[in-house]
This record gives sequence, structure tokens and C-alpha cells, in this order.
Amino acid sequence: NNNIDKGLVEQTKENRVSRIEYCTLFAFSTENWSRPTSEISTIMKLMEQMAVRYRDTAIREGNIQIKVLGDLDDERIPEGTRRELQKLENDTMLSCQKR
Repeated sequence: NNNIDKGLVEQTKENRVSRIEYCTLFAFSTENWSRPTSEISTIMKLMEQMAVRYRDTAIREGNIQIKVLGDLDDERIPEGTRRELQKLENDTMLSCQKR
């Protein structure tokens, strides 16, 4: 997890230096639903953990807004993962509006 955290933060910093305004990161696609349940569960837990960790970084770094693409209303997405992704999206939007 720590390597993922560092990679995401470093990519964000590099994007700023390079003046890249938008960056799309893929975490889970519809094809992933065909994976074994244990793998799906692990991926969902990682996304939830990353949302919590990255939210603070995005707000601290400033002017970083996260937009989750896809269907967060999909009933297969665990409630905790959905909640943290929605919070990440909402909190970074509000942070950008304050600047």
C-alpha cells in the first residue's frame, strides 16, 4: 500500500510541475467483476484505504479535485468503499472551491 500511496502522490506532484491539468487513473473496470470474490474484496479495500489516505494529501497539496468515474450506486460496491470514494470526491471539490 505504501508504494501505491507514494506513486499516487509523486504522480500528482509531477503533473503539477508539468502543468498537466487532468489525469485519469483506472482502479477497477467492469471486467474486474469476473475476478474471484477474494480479489474483488482486496481491490475494494485498497480503493477505500487509498481514498482515505489521498484525501488528506489532495487537500493539503491544494487545487486537486478528484472525480470518480463510474457507477458508485452499483450494489456490488461495498458501502465503506462507496462512502470513502464519495467523501474523497466531495471534500476535494469543496477544497478547490475555497481556493
